[in-house]
Amino acid sequence: MKYLGWIVAAGFAGLSAYLAYAFIYQGRVAPGEDERTAIVVSADERRFILAEMRAFLEDVENIIQGVVRGDMAAVAKAAKNSGMATTHNVPGSLRGKLPLEFKRLGFDTHKRFDAIAEEAAAMADKNKILEMLGDTLSNCTACHASYSLKAD
Repeated sequence: MKYLGWIVAAGFAGLSAYLAYAFIYQGRVAPGEDERTAIVVSADERRFILAEMRAFLEDVENIIQGVVRGDMAAVAKAAKNSGMATTHNVPGSLRGKLPLEFKRLGFDTHKRFDAIAEEAAAMADKNKILEMLGDTLSNCTACHASYSLKAD
């Protein structure tokens, strides 16, 4: 009986560590049909992620068109549309399913869009904006090369 409290505490600590690993680091993943890791999500969560990726692509298109026209206000607006503010819309059920590296790439991508918006509003250097956009797209390429989505 003397050690029961310690045993229970150790059990809770172990359980907490496992849950942190599963929900923060690992996420809900499975082997993919190709060399990528499949992230297992509900059909609604899959639609949410795909819609966010389409929004990225639409904003990239609008950024490029804005740069070509010299319309830095349009560039800033399009970049801001995919910035960090959009991360507040992620369903809570999805947060624990995404592996940590996927989250890192996602947050970094949103931050990079915010940086493009800041550049467009401040210096408005077209070449710098295109360079930043190219770097941002490398995150998209890395993510698509590493992950696929699988509805459960």
